[in-house]
Amino acid sequence: RDVDKGERARAEIMRSLPRRSRGNVLVWCLDLADFSSVRRFCTRFRDAGRPLHVLVNNGGVRHDFLRVTTDGVEEQYQVNHLSHVLLTMELLPM
Repeated sequence: RDVDKGERARAEIMRSLPRRSRGNVLVWCLDLADFSSVRRFCTRFRDAGRPLHVLVNNGGVRHDFLRVTTDGVEEQYQVNHLSHVLLTMELLPM
């Protein structure tokens, strides 16, 4: 959800690798609390024509209070479960 933080992490990763081992490290926005963001990410990924070798669904949040997303779903449930399923199903044909 924070592309600037992602870009800083990317720069750190690239600095830590030997020059010959530096491949393509990309930072793309994906907000699991927004189904349209998940769909945009999947479309961008498919359109890029890159292969998908491994998918690790590891994003999550925890709240002690009720928060509802713009999609009308309890945020913790959407972020921790539903968006992972949507991401997987959208990319599975790859």
